[in-house]
Amino acid sequence: MFLDLINLYKNNNNGNKTPLEDFNTEYFANILRLYKNVNDDYITNFLQLPDDNYVIKTQLKKDLPDKIKYK
Repeated sequence: MFLDLINLYKNNNNGNKTPLEDFNTEYFANILRLYKNVNDDYITNFLQLPDDNYVIKTQLKKDLPDKIKYK
């Protein structure tokens, strides 16, 4: 888990930027990966999703559709 955070810092360290959101995401995702009981409780009780085999992924790059207009 800590190596993921160190690598994330090295990859995103560009000047004064601190990737706080990315760190929090990685930390929470690793807790869910490491502790099955927390993962199960979070998915079934908090998110109220059905029991299934979920995969926890972070730092995915998604392209936004061209149709989205920003004001």
